[in-house]
Amino acid sequence: MSRDRVLLHMWGPYRESLIEQLDFFKSQADTRLLSQFENLSEEAEKRAEDVLETMGKHFDPDRHDLSDFYDAANDASIHYYGLLDGMRDQAVLSVAAGLYHQFEIRLRDFLATEFQKYFHGDKLKQKLWRQDIGKIFDLLEGCGWDIRSEPFFAPIDACRLVVNVYKHGEGPSLDELKKKYPQFLRSIWGEGELDIMLRLVDHTHLTVKRDDVDRFHEGLRLFWLSAPEYTMFSHATDVPEWVVNAINADVAERELEAKAGAHNSPQGLWR
Repeated sequence: MSRDRVLLHMWGPYRESLIEQLDFFKSQADTRLLSQFENLSEEAEKRAEDVLETMGKHFDPDRHDLSDFYDAANDASIHYYGLLDGMRDQAVLSVAAGLYHQFEIRLRDFLATEFQKYFHGDKLKQKLWRQDIGKIFDLLEGCGWDIRSEPFFAPIDACRLVVNVYKHGEGPSLDELKKKYPQFLRSIWGEGELDIMLRLVDHTHLTVKRDDVDRFHEGLRLFWLSAPEYTMFSHATDVPEWVVNAINADVAERELEAKAGAHNSPQGLWR
């Protein structure tokens, strides 16, 4: 019987660096960006005061009604608050997108690096970088880690869909978000009219708060904390066909180039 070998190794210092990068991004985004939107009401009130002061320089009691000036200042305040609120929404979404982008890049890089230790060639590497993330999750499950049953998966999945809707608008991700996580789609209707709401909302109703970003961050953090330190070849009992096909294509290409047999064919491992 052949000795089992390590397929994927989540090295301790590497795990720590992944979590450190994630935490640094989140903390700096909070401090340098999102904290700037904590006092919108006060800023809007200050806007009204500034407008009123500017208009007041031209006030003529014989020609002007003071209430008109106050109404104009109030309208300016509401408009300014709306602009700031929209900018805050964009900032929150951009932080969520940054967190998720960092996570997906690091995950694909980890898998590509680890697989290259045994399976050399460009075919598998390209697949790991270009496959839909759902296929990457299938690969992790095929290697023995049932991530979709983990408590951190829902926040990661919701973050993925939110970011896709933020980037692309209408499309399959919006449809999936409606089905799985409708709480991220703002509506003027109450929960009792959810069916009506879901038929009418679109990507412009996407709403994510800072608390949501906190949950996204925690889910991504728990993913790295929970990743198995060692994934053995014996754990990989249900590796997706696209992985095996890519490895076989790399082997065939090397055989063709070297006109010799390849000694690391995966067929005895996963077939």
